[in-house]
Amino acid sequence: MMENKGNEHELMGSMKVSRAVAVMAIPSVISSLVTVLYNMADTFFVGQTGDPLQVAAVSLTTPIFILMMAFANMFGMGGSTVLSMAMGEKNEKRVRAASSFVTYASILVGILFAALLILFMDPILTLFGADAETYGFARGYTLHIAWGAPFIIWSAAASFIVRAEGASREAMVGSMIGTIANIVLDPIFISVLGQGTAGAAIATSLGNIMASAYYLWYFLKKSRVLSISFKDFTCGNGKRRTAPFGLQLRLRRREAVPLGGALYQKELHGGRNPGHSALLCPPGTHHPPLYR
Repeated sequence: MMENKGNEHELMGSMKVSRAVAVMAIPSVISSLVTVLYNMADTFFVGQTGDPLQVAAVSLTTPIFILMMAFANMFGMGGSTVLSMAMGEKNEKRVRAASSFVTYASILVGILFAALLILFMDPILTLFGADAETYGFARGYTLHIAWGAPFIIWSAAASFIVRAEGASREAMVGSMIGTIANIVLDPIFISVLGQGTAGAAIATSLGNIMASAYYLWYFLKKSRVLSISFKDFTCGNGKRRTAPFGLQLRLRRREAVPLGGALYQKELHGGRNPGHSALLCPPGTHHPPLYR
């Protein structure tokens, strides 16, 4: 613990700036590359089934995952900003409050996500373009993503918080655990066990549970200041500081429905312009080409 504290003090206080940037940046870049693989994994392995309807089902549910990541980024970016300022002020109480707020806010929003997806699955999937052919596959994927929502949101948000403490390498490890687990489990659930799109969602949720377990271990055993204690939780200044980052959520929400609909139409129609889509262009209006 004392060694970890000394390393963080050296990184944030006395290390040469160029070296400190490299120490923080290299694991962050690797994390970003890992995230790219993570985002491609489900579609890639579902694509190996050779069933375009299953690929289309995963594509049209993409907005759900984008919305989860929007909330995770909102809490993670906002919380890490508050935490970084508090660490600069040497205000350990505020650091603990910020990390606790991000934890419980992420879990609460994840539970709400799960409840909404389960209770209103039919209208949500209809909104995103599911039809009689893709509904069963989309429903299987959405159902298993729903129960994993609290872990998906918190593991993504926690990576920002851990990185803000100066533990960029540990944040990278957490991201890699979730991604590697997803890549390993995808073919097992999708092909070996024959679960198809539902198997892809199960692998994604299990991967995020593993990543969450790693971050939980880091918070409890390795970090000297981060907290997940409910007694440190507060909705006061933390909520006001994270509010500006809600703009990113709003922007991603605007992207979500057109993206899901466009991917669905492309998978189902082989890249051809399918004509009017009730999701992307109301009947009676001009339908621009979806693909160039």
